[in-house]
Formats: sequence, C-alpha cells, structure tokens
Amino acid sequence: YQLQLNTPGKQAVRLQVYAADGQVVVNRPLPKAAQIEETIYLGSQPSGCYYLFIRFSDGTACSKKLIKLD
Repeated sequence: YQLQLNTPGKQAVRLQVYAADGQVVVNRPLPKAAQIEETIYLGSQPSGCYYLFIRFSDGTACSKKLIKLD
C-alpha cells in the first residue's frame, strides 16, 4: 500500500497497522516533513482486514481500513 500524507507542520508521526485480531503488524515512526510518502508492506501477512492508524505528536490521529487480497 502506498501512503501519501500532508502533515500539519513538521510534527512527529507514528504509523501503526493492526490485524483484525488486534496484533500490531507495523509500528514505526515516520520522518518529520510537511509531505510524507511511505510504502506499507503487508506481503508476509495473510489476507484479511487491517487497520491503519496515523498518530501525530499533538495528540491527533486518523485511521483507515485496509483489505489485503491475495
């Protein structure tokens, strides 16, 4: 999955992806930048529903549901 993100200011950003069972499958910081492009690789994970969370250092967050098909 390709993520393109415009951030409010140059805040610290954390990317997290959870499997439907709540297991964290991706958890990493993203670079501080006004615009971020990041690839999320779920190739080793089984098909199914995943939840993407983007958390900003000011306490705000956004989420998106991802569906992986084989």
